[in-house]
Amino acid sequence: MKVSLLAAAACFLLGCAVRPASAQFPMDGTPGGPQRMQQAKENQVKKEEIADTIMEGHMERALHRMGAKEKKELNEALLERGSLVLADGSVIESNKDAGEQVIDPRTPKGFGNPFFRAIHVEQNIKVNNLLTEFEQKELARLKWQQDEDLKKNVTDEINVGTGWTPFIAMGEMTTSAVRGPEFMSMMEVSAHKIIRRVCQDCEDDYKDIYYKRLNGDYMRSLFTMLKDGPFDDIDYKSTRNECWVDFTLHSTYEDAIAGTNPWQHCHPDTKRFQVGKDVGFPSYSGPEKHDANNMNKGSKGVADYAFYYETSNWIPTAGTWRLDIGGKRDGVDIENYHVAKISEYLDLSLHRIARWVCNDCVGVYKDVYFRHTAPPGISVANVEYFLLENFRPFGVDHFEFNQDFKIYSTYQDAIDDKNAWEHCDVLPPNTYGFPAGCRPKRNDAQIPNQWVRVSVKGGSIMNKYKEGVGAQHTCLYVEAADEAPDREKWMSDDEEM
Repeated sequence: MKVSLLAAAACFLLGCAVRPASAQFPMDGTPGGPQRMQQAKENQVKKEEIADTIMEGHMERALHRMGAKEKKELNEALLERGSLVLADGSVIESNKDAGEQVIDPRTPKGFGNPFFRAIHVEQNIKVNNLLTEFEQKELARLKWQQDEDLKKNVTDEINVGTGWTPFIAMGEMTTSAVRGPEFMSMMEVSAHKIIRRVCQDCEDDYKDIYYKRLNGDYMRSLFTMLKDGPFDDIDYKSTRNECWVDFTLHSTYEDAIAGTNPWQHCHPDTKRFQVGKDVGFPSYSGPEKHDANNMNKGSKGVADYAFYYETSNWIPTAGTWRLDIGGKRDGVDIENYHVAKISEYLDLSLHRIARWVCNDCVGVYKDVYFRHTAPPGISVANVEYFLLENFRPFGVDHFEFNQDFKIYSTYQDAIDDKNAWEHCDVLPPNTYGFPAGCRPKRNDAQIPNQWVRVSVKGGSIMNKYKEGVGAQHTCLYVEAADEAPDREKWMSDDEEM
């Protein structure tokens, strides 16, 4: 009985049907016979549709269960082997840190990195071995002082930042990083001839001012005019300082570079040479109106301020007259220190380039570039002597023209090794410094006194320019050891100014 019932149910689900017999639908014309036959057919179709729908539902559920089982097995496999995501792309949170080792915060920086050690440890050891005990102590002191100075460089929300070297610093902004003696030589290679004053105790419009020099018609007296006055428009000790002719004032560095939005009220010191009346920068000038409360010196002079020039990647070594680098720092003669290190600077230089700037020279001799092209590791003994006093392009070991060194008219040409000078005359020895009788083309005219002339002995300057011998206003620079324009050599090879 059970079998019969199951068979009947299965037959119903699968759409089984018994063909109707003629007795069920008599064809003898009995009234209602055709209608009953049609109704039976329609009922049979409905049963078949219902059976199909039920079967499709069973199949879908079966497939869904199979798919869910396969998906579950796949996700379990992904989880087990440490995959970061499931089959549908969702993140497996428990595997996010798989394969990563938690580093003990006490682990030294660069631990296990051979390149880090080579650069930051072994190289420092090599450099320190080159320094005297005095230089090592001085380096440590200056680095400590640098950290202290950086704390002072933020004044009432004004961040001086990198790219600026102080040459005057007063009051709370005093710093050992001041480079006053190099003022003229560094202004000469300044990118935009811009001077910046940052003032801690000034009013808002005067906390950060940019002085843009429009020409080179100035002497070292500009240093005094800025600091102590008289900051005026009269020719003071060979320095002209007329508003909108010799300089403009701006409130931002970007405006100063572009020459836009200059201050509209430029009022120089009108009481010059009256005892106790001289006033310094910016005198009575203001963005729009007269002001007498934010100048460096005067009855209402400010106390905490610093002046900066744009930092260059050129190290001034020896200058004459207008570009002279006089004085001592920490008891050491500044120029003699740098002159003795010219060879070392060249070896460490990014492109092994020296630069000679000459104010009173003409044409291509105003700015000349020397590049040491000998293989790395080959240095020239007493190179400072050959560059400053006795430039001999031939006959010196590792110092042959267009073999061990080349000369160029632009820095970019020197870097790219393009348009190198083609000719050097052989001149009497012990008479001419760089570039002596060299010129771009053989047929170019030789112009007299287009060379430096500084007597050097034992790495020290013995004598400078004498009238009638060489140019007057010159400076020899060496390219710094890296491209960052905020480094200069002093007391160590990697001392940051």
